[in-house]
Amino acid sequence: AAFALASFIKSVEAAAGILFFTYIASFIAEKNTVKVDEILTKFYSFFMAFILPGLFMAAIVSDKIILLTYGAEFSDSAKSFSILVFTFGLTLFSLPFGNIIFGSGRYFLSAIIWFFGFLVYIPAIFIFVHPDILNLKGLGAALALSISVLLVLSLSIFYSNKIIHFSFLKSYKQIFFNLLFAMAGLSIYSFWIKEINYLYTLLFVFGYIIVFYYIAYLLKIFDNSAWFLIKNATNFSRLKNYILTEINSKK
Repeated sequence: AAFALASFIKSVEAAAGILFFTYIASFIAEKNTVKVDEILTKFYSFFMAFILPGLFMAAIVSDKIILLTYGAEFSDSAKSFSILVFTFGLTLFSLPFGNIIFGSGRYFLSAIIWFFGFLVYIPAIFIFVHPDILNLKGLGAALALSISVLLVLSLSIFYSNKIIHFSFLKSYKQIFFNLLFAMAGLSIYSFWIKEINYLYTLLFVFGYIIVFYYIAYLLKIFDNSAWFLIKNATNFSRLKNYILTEINSKK
């Protein structure tokens, strides 16, 4: 249940993968590393400002999400859902780096990286799930997948940086701010909101988002490009125009 619900992130990854691979492969073929760095900077700016806060929010209120979608019978899958949301978020985060390796023609290296992830996943899921060892069941399966994905991410970053040098130091403020805010949000939710009804949870979610972006704006956590991306992503008139254009073009 948790896996199926968290899999919506994989559809985002699949769509982004087609876009990233086309651009990254062409720029690498042209040895235009400046453009690849520009793509990575824009993507991670958007990830830190838009996707990561959403992942944290989904993890914090995971119990309510499971209750709303599947019912009380599946309440035990809330922890698994929280882990899987971040696991699939990591696969989305690692996507451009995997594209850099594959797009540069290093197909065998790309396969080896995923094979190492598989080699880690097999013993990990055995240890976590086996009834005579840790017996963590669905939670164990989610943890095993998370560990293997983290290894794939680490290897992808390591080897892609040999092709194009990309520094995460420019994102340390965004990462720290997201973590700090999520810890505060989790504390507030656990102590005051968790046992209350859906209305208060909904108010908490909206309050979290509003305060998050307000403080981020005051402290200049995100640069102008991130605010521009967020503005475009929440521009419903542009979305409406795009849909109408697509419908009319098909007609």
